[in-house]
Amino acid sequence: MGSSTKERHRSGRASRPRNLMDIASSLRRGDFTIPALLETYLDRISEAEPQIGAFEHVAPDRARDAAAALDGLLRSGTDLGPLMGMPVAIKDIFAVEGMPVHAGSNIDVAEMIGPEGRFVGMLRRAGCILLGKARTVEFALGGAAGVNTRRGTPRNPRDGLVHRGCGGSSSGSAAAVAAGFAAFAVGSDTGGSVRIPASFCGLVGLKPTTGLWSTDGVFPLCETLDTVGLLTASVTDAATIFHALQGGECPPSRPVDHLRLGRLTGAFIDGLDAPVAAAFDAAIAALRAAGARIEDVAFPDFGRAEDFFHTIVPAEFIAGFGAQRFRALRTELGDDIAARGEAGLAVTAESYIAMQRRRRRLAAEAHSAIAGFDAWLAPAVDMLAPPVAALDDREAGTALNARIGRLTRPINLCDFCALSMPIGGAALPVGLQVMAPRGHDARLLSLAGELERELMPKI
Repeated sequence: MGSSTKERHRSGRASRPRNLMDIASSLRRGDFTIPALLETYLDRISEAEPQIGAFEHVAPDRARDAAAALDGLLRSGTDLGPLMGMPVAIKDIFAVEGMPVHAGSNIDVAEMIGPEGRFVGMLRRAGCILLGKARTVEFALGGAAGVNTRRGTPRNPRDGLVHRGCGGSSSGSAAAVAAGFAAFAVGSDTGGSVRIPASFCGLVGLKPTTGLWSTDGVFPLCETLDTVGLLTASVTDAATIFHALQGGECPPSRPVDHLRLGRLTGAFIDGLDAPVAAAFDAAIAALRAAGARIEDVAFPDFGRAEDFFHTIVPAEFIAGFGAQRFRALRTELGDDIAARGEAGLAVTAESYIAMQRRRRRLAAEAHSAIAGFDAWLAPAVDMLAPPVAALDDREAGTALNARIGRLTRPINLCDFCALSMPIGGAALPVGLQVMAPRGHDARLLSLAGELERELMPKI
């Protein structure tokens, strides 16, 4: 490449390489600069954000200042790693210094969130550029469809004709990545709020082991289950981010024909909409054809996962928010959120403790059952992304939200690490949920990377 051509690459807009490692390599080759990379994302935001509504707040001037500083560091020989210069969207339940935090509400809860926490600090130290705050369901409290009646509901970028939900509560984070507004996004997952948006938007949603990444500086919905998670374009990207933040080497991958996988049965395959069932069956068939050993597995009997979530989550939300404050401000909340919070007022200490004990017993059973398997597989959601209008009726919306989260919530309760990855075969995205025991996050990503390589060209 001649010097004049190289200079045009460096000063002009960057093309969009396939994954984060491609971007990192291109930056280090001098194909373009960090400021040029940033402008490609800001251009997309300028062009399409009015239609998508992914962001609560965008900070282009702060992002440009950060890009210029990081570019100077990289050119002077200071390399912070593969995430250096990557523009990131942050779910608006996280505190980010210099940006407002609304937690999807018109009520000021900044004091409950506190200052910027350790996870956002990790992103800064890795050289990420914090683009802005992505929209969320109010207080991240339920709302599996991703609807926010107070501050706006993002549009799923996968359908240009119908306003479909992105999934909640990390709806804006998913929309930002699916629309090409950010290299990756940060969300949180209490009952599926990373995996559901990933499934609806054709992304990878990583729910790590609970507690792996600190939740300080994050709105405290449910300390028992709240988990910081990622939304990315691929498993490869999720693994790149994970290892950049955690350190250590990626464990060696095992060929698909060396894997023993469990296909969850019962409620996990009953009642699937036809396009989801077909896509899931095609994925299982493709993996079997590649030599994977796949056995049917019954998930431990949790009863109704909703019973746990109707006890533990509202009780912990009210404990943090305050019962008196909730009663005083109830009318300022969205009706759906107020109803979910109201349930926490009726939870007794006896019922809360009994439910926690039951959850721990069942989690132990689930970990015993998964022993000997490399991972378990199931659909992430039993339907395609619904139109937002389908939730207009309160009773229908409540039932739909419960259904959307029914395949992800048991995984939070037993504290597996898990991810949703896109599989083809339907008009709209379908997510394959891959699950592994607590603490096996790196192995999960390595295995899912093998599944991604095997499945994506075929289905």
